Amino acid sequence: MACNIYQTVKNSILSTRRITNIVESALQKLNFSRACVSVHLIADARMKKLNTKYLAKNSTTDVLSFSTESAAGNCEECDLGDIFISLPQIRRQAKVFGISEKEEFVRILIHGILHLSGYVHQKRRDSDKMFALQEDLVHFFYE
Repeated sequence: MACNIYQTVKNSILSTRRITNIVESALQKLNFSRACVSVHLIADARMKKLNTKYLAKNSTTDVLSFSTESAAGNCEECDLGDIFISLPQIRRQAKVFGISEKEEFVRILIHGILHLSGYVHQKRRDSDKMFALQEDLVHFFYE
């Protein structure tokens, strides 16, 4: 199992070691024990460009997940894809929600992992399932 972390902004909210531990543990819990994920810690400008290019939304967002083609099937050992996280957006959301930046970061990281694992939240039933699992994992990982 591998977790690659790419950081283009200073002052990450969690250490790369902690991020790696969360990703690897979450993937094990989701039965992707030997899968690989890349996590990109970026600023708002890059996130806005990605959001505009791929989702036609001219604004920043907290997280975007891009599955690789090899992850289209049910794979245990593959490159699941890339997770892009806007650290400035995480910091703003933490203030709005009245929680720590670390907790919000863990929540958004888990959200991205769930998307790469095949979870979606377009329909109410899918949304309920995904967000319940997300919160269970957040409470498990957040210290």
